[in-house]
Amino acid sequence: MNLKEKAVSGFKWTSFATIAVVSVQVIQLLVVSRYLAPKDFGLVAIVTTVIFFMRSFSDMGVSAAVIHKKEISDDQFSSLFWLNVFVGILLFIISIIFSFFIGKVFNEDILKEIFLVIASTFLIIPFGTLFQIILQKNFKFEILAVQEISASLAGGLLTVILAVYGYGYWSLIFGYMLNTIVRTIVVFIRGRKYVKIKFLFDYIQIKSFINFGLFQMGERSVNFLNERLDQLLIGYFLGPVQLGYYSFAYNLVSQPITVLNPIFTKVAFPLFAKLQDNKDLLKKTYLKLIKIITIINAPLLLGLLLEAPLLIPIFFGSKWNNSILIIQILCIVSLFKVINNPTGSLILAVGKANIGFYWNLAVMLLTIPFILIGAKLGSIYYISLSLIILQVIIQYPSYRVLIQKYINSRLFEYFESCAKPISYTFFMIISIIAISFLKVSGLNLLILQIITGGVIYFITLYILERDDIYEIKSLLIKNSLKL
Repeated sequence: MNLKEKAVSGFKWTSFATIAVVSVQVIQLLVVSRYLAPKDFGLVAIVTTVIFFMRSFSDMGVSAAVIHKKEISDDQFSSLFWLNVFVGILLFIISIIFSFFIGKVFNEDILKEIFLVIASTFLIIPFGTLFQIILQKNFKFEILAVQEISASLAGGLLTVILAVYGYGYWSLIFGYMLNTIVRTIVVFIRGRKYVKIKFLFDYIQIKSFINFGLFQMGERSVNFLNERLDQLLIGYFLGPVQLGYYSFAYNLVSQPITVLNPIFTKVAFPLFAKLQDNKDLLKKTYLKLIKIITIINAPLLLGLLLEAPLLIPIFFGSKWNNSILIIQILCIVSLFKVINNPTGSLILAVGKANIGFYWNLAVMLLTIPFILIGAKLGSIYYISLSLIILQVIIQYPSYRVLIQKYINSRLFEYFESCAKPISYTFFMIISIIAISFLKVSGLNLLILQIITGGVIYFITLYILERDDIYEIKSLLIKNSLKL
């Protein structure tokens, strides 16, 4: 297959996997939220935030270098593989030491036990990380789809069963553990067909990968702090119960970024890397990707903002009502992040991991005072509002530093790519608000608003952006990609 056909196949398989994974996650959240208390979510959020931050160091950033480099030998892969295994063992040892402090920092003794259980994944993940990257580099997204679906089903089913039988926060933890194990086994078995592992470690052969990866590792860790610093501070200042409400809202709102957007960004990274020497085509592809992502995500996020007061008590229970306003605020924050989401793939594809690192470091330093002010005011709502202000402030600098130089675009072109799709939701929003005045309530009102809003948005999009409707359809169904 040529590059175009490979990209199309990647979009198709990633779309299929995403639909399956989203379905499992929604069912899991619907069931688990009925059996778990906000504090359970808060305790797990504290531990996973720390663990996921440590995971940003697990492959020394070389995964991005593997995709960026046009060729990689079996000797280089083997050296990188054993480097990952060694770093995983080191992180597990560090976790054992850190576990003695985490309970004291957050004043919850049980955190030590939870932390050690989840930290054991550092001994598992390295055996699959590079194989997954090799499969992605070679556009083997059908294998990655099997990985995503099987891991999600296994982990989700275990989580639901344990939650129903009263295992509380352990249901989330053991579900995550099984998900990790299945993901690793699938890519390890299938990935070995494309590269061979030798008992070899040659630092000289992988020095260039590590040099590239160090910036990527730094960028990834700082970026993660940008994403999760709010949760750490909420857990520290306000406790696990308030963090539970916030974590619930964050997980619900972040679904478009963490689940839907990889349909495009997983394929975009290797695709951008192939196009890095053709700036005209790279610009056209990048702006088109921004537009399509916004077309898909804007109605979902703005629709959730409007429907949260009805949706949350009906599907998740009234005990989560304190999360409604947080969900609405985070929908706006997420919309900004959706637009910026493909930037990381662009920066890595053109080999500028150092720029991404410095940018995310600057954003983190700017983020800290915003979140601290909200935390000091003693409310998760103030922290959420501070994140909107921050996103507004960094939008234009982000475009100038991370995008303009590498695709030679004008500000108007970039603004049009993301602003026009958002404007198409206007009639959808008006219809949802108008229906709320009808003498209908509860689930019937929610269903009527969703159906009416969805139909009006689609009609608006079909009239104003008919070509993009066909393009999205071709990306996800018909196997044709317009670059």
